[in-house]
Amino acid sequence: MLAATVDDLRNRAESLKAEIASSNEVTIEIGSDVSPVGGGSLPGAELPTMILQVNHSKLSADELARRFRLGSIRIFPRIQQNRVIIDLRSVLPEDDSKVALAIRLAAEQGST
Repeated sequence: MLAATVDDLRNRAESLKAEIASSNEVTIEIGSDVSPVGGGSLPGAELPTMILQVNHSKLSADELARRFRLGSIRIFPRIQQNRVIIDLRSVLPEDDSKVALAIRLAAEQGST
């Protein structure tokens, strides 16, 4: 994932947003951010990334993130400014469809 370009990540973000767009409960915004790189080997180093900012019309960010972490398809976002953030630099491209499905499932559960 370190070799992924910002353009590649942006294209993936656009595809994911389009795949999730059918949900009335969830809104997705695409944003730029930075991802920390390494730990002990590169302390403080960062790479530019693209993120999905996920909001649910009925669920708090904490509740939505909890559903993502405990769902049948588990994803581990972070919360920033009361939004659930999914950093695409930390998601393998082959898992994009799983992320989209996890978001749709959490949206459906939250609307009942």
